[in-house]
Amino acid sequence: MSNQLPAQPSLEQLKKQARDLQKSHQNGAADTGARLKEFLPRFAALSASEVVAAKLTLRDAQQVIAREYGFSSWQKLKQHLEEAVDFEVLFQQVEARPHYVAQVVRLLQNSPRDLGVLMIALGEARVAMVLRFLSDAEIEHTVQSIGALGPVDEAAKQAALAALGQAVENKRAQELLACQGIVSTGGKSKTKPQLSKKYLQTRNAFKRELQERSAHELDLDGVRRVVVQLSEIARAEGLLALEEVVDDKAQVDDLLRYGLQLAVDGTDPDIIEEMLTTQARTLVQNLETRCQMIVAGVRAIQNDENPHIVNHRLMSFYKAYRAVEASGVLIALVFKYDEDGGLGLWC
Repeated sequence: MSNQLPAQPSLEQLKKQARDLQKSHQNGAADTGARLKEFLPRFAALSASEVVAAKLTLRDAQQVIAREYGFSSWQKLKQHLEEAVDFEVLFQQVEARPHYVAQVVRLLQNSPRDLGVLMIALGEARVAMVLRFLSDAEIEHTVQSIGALGPVDEAAKQAALAALGQAVENKRAQELLACQGIVSTGGKSKTKPQLSKKYLQTRNAFKRELQERSAHELDLDGVRRVVVQLSEIARAEGLLALEEVVDDKAQVDDLLRYGLQLAVDGTDPDIIEEMLTTQARTLVQNLETRCQMIVAGVRAIQNDENPHIVNHRLMSFYKAYRAVEASGVLIALVFKYDEDGGLGLWC
């Protein structure tokens, strides 16, 4: 008769059992011989002394443990443990570690029915918390798994689908449901998103960081982390929440602030991209001009040029000639600084 796995089996504990078996065999324990002869074919025909003298690898010991629990191999036992879902444990984990439950959801992507059952068992509020940690593709697959369930409590199914409206904006939720051919009878979710204590702590810490650290201090990796954090807030609370996070005190890149404001205002995505691209080109051009001015300035300083000449040389990078028509005559006007430091016109 096979041994019974505990209610909440631990792979590490099973590995320890295998190591203990190997150690017992190495120490010549008499009770290991029968176990090895029963579950390892190459030991079956050996005498007791031959079993004691034979080498037992850790892999052999793991094989014995697996077969004692009714599995044909250690790999089958591991697979069983990975697929086993203890709903009570998951319920306890959702509030404290929703990203952990999201990882379980990812493992169940290839088992649609199990995934759908899990979502219904979790309930609307818990499902909403978990969905915020999934990609759009994973959310679509999860919604499809819920909708594909057969004869289950329709109210429970609709509650799980309604959670989608808490995890993403309602418009996006309806699009996801429509793509899967699912009709949700619940309409917009009336339940406010439930934000975990850990999430709120992370969010508040991020807001303080934006206020205390200048955007100019961020390297490329820093920019990435800021954008990712903003995307997590938008996914969890909606775009409007970004206004409260990126307030007047927040020190963020001007281009990023401009783009976020356009997004919050509901501007068409194509228009946002066009406007940001135009502004980005202007910023790049200005930066290039600044660099050229610095190079020219250092060169002039090294050559001991007259400061008056240096001044006009640098102004030429951004003070262009302006042409005006007066009495049919084209007169070129150039801005210049007089000797007293005042701004005048040089015709």
